[in-house]
Amino acid sequence: MSNGFSDLMLDVFGAKGEHARSVLGAISLRDNLPIVVDTVFEIEQ
Repeated sequence: MSNGFSDLMLDVFGAKGEHARSVLGAISLRDNLPIVVDTVFEIEQ
């Protein structure tokens, strides 16, 4: 899932979508729990 989010950021923002990340991994997610992605954006004017 985290790779999918990284791919999405690159598709949406192009080269500006490149980012650093940390991932807490698990072998499986219990009861099909959703994954939460926390993001911080800097907006230039």
